[in-house]
Amino acid sequence: NFGWALLPTGTDGVDWYSSNNSVTWVPRLSIDYYIPNGDQHTNAPTSAATALPIANNASTAFGTLETAGDRDVFQFVLTQASSVTLNLASFGASTLNTYLRLYSSTGMLVAENNDSNSTTNSKLTLSLSAGTYYVSVASDLDTGLGDYWLDLLIS
Repeated sequence: NFGWALLPTGTDGVDWYSSNNSVTWVPRLSIDYYIPNGDQHTNAPTSAATALPIANNASTAFGTLETAGDRDVFQFVLTQASSVTLNLASFGASTLNTYLRLYSSTGMLVAENNDSNSTTNSKLTLSLSAGTYYVSVASDLDTGLGDYWLDLLIS
């Protein structure tokens, strides 16, 4: 039996290993990817926010807080009242201490979370009315940098 493991962010290739981990071969598959320069998402809860495409009542986004004070804002639309769970966590080798905020369509703060379950990740679970919402991804004290993943679940 053989398996594979992705290398950390910023590397290219796949490590192949045996099921008993006794032998490791050099990467045989090269993966090229593009990491855009600069801030890729607006910092404010406005219509310019990046849309979270929802499929099967879920959406996932990956991103990077590039500079101190950076916030990445996403938007999603609920067509009916729903229970929504948002999970925000550091990704890969990042040690980002996340801070999650949810805003209404008018830009009013609905809820926020810094540390969930004694971790540096963030989580919100709420019942929301139909409408447009904005999710702000940030770091605690707006000082951290690093990669994150944002998960949206609707039930």
